Amino acid sequence: MKEVQKDKERSREVLNWSRANRNYWRIICTPNDEQMTPDMIKKIIINLQENSLYELIFVMLTVHRKTAFVNDILSDITNYMMYRRWNKENDGIINRITKFLE
Repeated sequence: MKEVQKDKERSREVLNWSRANRNYWRIICTPNDEQMTPDMIKKIIINLQENSLYELIFVMLTVHRKTAFVNDILSDITNYMMYRRWNKENDGIINRITKFLE
């Protein structure tokens, strides 16, 4: 029951933010939006972080994953994370990759 209430409250927070930030919301949700630039995505990420709406950062990166600079961001993050974890979890990383390909 508490989880349902938390989910409702979180939805209210997202809706309130999207109402107050209509332009950002439109850009987040519209693939290939002409206003999506490196500077714009940075502004949106900072705004979302300040409002603790981290999940919308991942939504935005997914929606815009075919945009060249977003694709580069995701590739760089993936490489960085693998590099940082490689010595501790190299077999685990390889196992996850091969399992995904099944």
